[in-house]
Amino acid sequence: MTRRRPPCRTGVDEFEFCQAGGGPQPHCNAAARGGSPAALECKLAQIIQLHGADGSALDQYLTIGEVVGVHIDRAYLREGLFDLLATHPVQRAGYVADYTEATIGFKWNGRK
Repeated sequence: MTRRRPPCRTGVDEFEFCQAGGGPQPHCNAAARGGSPAALECKLAQIIQLHGADGSALDQYLTIGEVVGVHIDRAYLREGLFDLLATHPVQRAGYVADYTEATIGFKWNGRK
């Protein structure tokens, strides 16, 4: 979060540029983000060009991947489940530089 994605030339390792670790994944020909408590390894399934409400093609695309590997640091498992709050997740909250950190969790079944 401290460095924006650089406008790197082809062949420049963005993980290295941003000092984000990274390393090979067993199922994909792509590097993983270093130091992450959990990571999904995905292979490209489909790229779909999006269209506006008027039906015209947009220069925007939806990329869909198939999960082929799941990597979880066992230190974040509680009773066999991934403890998301223990990772102190940070979320982008819009505007110029607004972020939030999840600090509490709750259960809700959607019924009144």
